Amino acid sequence: MSERYKQISLIIDYVKPASIVEIGTWNGDRAIEIARSALNHRAYVHYWGFDLFEQADDYHDQRELNVKPHTSLREVHAKLD
Repeated sequence: MSERYKQISLIIDYVKPASIVEIGTWNGDRAIEIARSALNHRAYVHYWGFDLFEQADDYHDQRELNVKPHTSLREVHAKLD
């Protein structure tokens, strides 16, 4: 896990949430890290991840200063399954 996101795991370890919402899911890698951290404390965790997926386009990329490639919802579902 990158240094930038270690604080998320620290918060999860402290709060031990049963539900987590992530805005900006992108490719699902962070969702896996978040879920693994939360599942250290609970047998089951509700996770909701939101992103534009197929609705993302060049206009949104310019407005959000996004340089990451787009990932489809199907790809993220497959990764999380």
